[in-house]
Amino acid sequence: MRKFKQGDKLKFIGTHSFSLELGNIITFSHYIGVSSSMFYARESEVIHYNTDNFELVKEPVDLTKTDKPFGELDRETQKEILAAHYLDDKYILLKIGGNDFIEIQPSPWNSSLIYKVKPEKSTEQLQKEALQKKVEELQKEINSIVVPE
Repeated sequence: MRKFKQGDKLKFIGTHSFSLELGNIITFSHYIGVSSSMFYARESEVIHYNTDNFELVKEPVDLTKTDKPFGELDRETQKEILAAHYLDDKYILLKIGGNDFIEIQPSPWNSSLIYKVKPEKSTEQLQKEALQKKVEELQKEINSIVVPE
């Protein structure tokens, strides 16, 4: 038996329904009678379903903005952060005080510390850095030219 709270987004995973198709998303309304039954209100009708025909739709978490200690994150978010680091080679930032983060190679992970995935640079940022590097190289070249007097 699944437990949902009002406002949860649910995906229909059942096989028999007159009004829903596999994969349809609904918003949970409330339980009726036994806790495995629920109501779903749609337009002018109210439909009764068994909660076993639904699974919770998890909203994606922006891993670059996590603000809770690692131990307080839900298990799925912890796995996503670890996967981003170990499988996708993303850098991890560790909060060291205030709003300051440092780039680290975390090992072992501490459940009381706050970690987040380091945001990737945008195409514009990369282009700007490349242009700045060219400007610096040209400046060095200009400075190395000796002009006869």
